[in-house]
Amino acid sequence: GFGLMHLAQRWAQRPAARLGVAALCGGAAAAVFAFSFPQCLAGPYANLDPFIARWWLANVPEALSLGVQMRMQPFSAIDKLWVPALGLGYCLWRCARTRGRGRNLWGALAVMLAASSLLIFWQIRATYGVHVIALVPLAGLIAEVWQRVAGSGPRWRRLLILLPIIFIGSAVFWPALESGYKIAATAIPGAPKGPVMLLHECTTRDALPAVADLPPTNVLAYIDVGPILLFSTPHAILGGPYHRDQPGLKATIELFRATDDAWIRDQLRTRQIGLIATCPGPENRVVYPTESGNGLAERLAAGRVPDYLQPIPDPAHPGLRFYRVVAQ
Repeated sequence: GFGLMHLAQRWAQRPAARLGVAALCGGAAAAVFAFSFPQCLAGPYANLDPFIARWWLANVPEALSLGVQMRMQPFSAIDKLWVPALGLGYCLWRCARTRGRGRNLWGALAVMLAASSLLIFWQIRATYGVHVIALVPLAGLIAEVWQRVAGSGPRWRRLLILLPIIFIGSAVFWPALESGYKIAATAIPGAPKGPVMLLHECTTRDALPAVADLPPTNVLAYIDVGPILLFSTPHAILGGPYHRDQPGLKATIELFRATDDAWIRDQLRTRQIGLIATCPGPENRVVYPTESGNGLAERLAAGRVPDYLQPIPDPAHPGLRFYRVVAQ
């Protein structure tokens, strides 16, 4: 399609004609895609159980819209738009200062970046593709700054001038601001605390020695904790953050939200669950809450451990909690 658009510019001199050729190429690509993968037209979550969508998918940060994440994680949400905004701003600035073919090139890049950035407002996971496009104008911005300071003294001084530009346009800029904010919020009495989506100590391999050497068994774990257990230990997990694992996801949510201990015991025995892993924090507040406040996850987070579970203490990593299922 891009090749045809390039060849067509010989006779498609007017912008409307070139736009028509681009539309034909895009339509052909879309038709081939729709014919080859018709199941994709329904979307990846078309067959997802509404129960799973309600209690899990609706709280997955990558699947949220920008507006929802702005309320939950303002620093992360701004970070998603920051790099594309810088890139788009530089594109528009170059368009205003350039004429002829250069203006067309920067204008086309600006249109592509602006159009793709709109996808972030629909779903956060579009960020990754948008940032790839934004790297092109950001590289141009860095190169232009370097050229402008080329004659301003020794090389170390030019690098010193360039470093803030690289930092502001990098993927660590807003996370650094968020870390600074959290430090300040901890140090200043009465300052509002920033939201934390998942305790970092629960998703690292360092937090697993307590169960890594135990005989392999099935683990009922918080959904976000499942992958590190699956990857770093010999154990199997009931559910993880994979939307095609519907039976496991639904069973995990139902068990952690359950208040009937007799039913929980029966399910643990039927599914041969030997361990339970939790990480008190946002997941138990948004995925497993119950009206009574007496769900399994809520009780474990509050330290109310049922008699059919035995805590496995690990003072070095108190965030990730393990419980051995007592045979009854």
